[in-house]
Amino acid sequence: MPIFFARRLQGELNDPIGLIDNAWGGSPAEVWAPKSVFDENEDLKKSAESLEETPWSPVSPSQLYNGMVHAITPFKIAGTIWYQGESNRDRSDVYGKLFF
Repeated sequence: MPIFFARRLQGELNDPIGLIDNAWGGSPAEVWAPKSVFDENEDLKKSAESLEETPWSPVSPSQLYNGMVHAITPFKIAGTIWYQGESNRDRSDVYGKLFF
């Protein structure tokens, strides 16, 4: 859990830290990537277009990036914790390409 990591980090640094919890459980990685990622890679675009609707998470490419990530990009962020990928188990061949 992020709060335990934050407590430990603050204790080790002996400095106040901020914590932004920007999460949506069960979401595919494609919804967290900016539109430019799909414009630049046809494999990723095809993969994103093949996402099936779910009742628990949006599946439109870039939807959570636009709604939850873009707004915090102006902040100075020294590090992140990324836990995601179980929803991409059927598309593991393109998963790594989302991060480059």
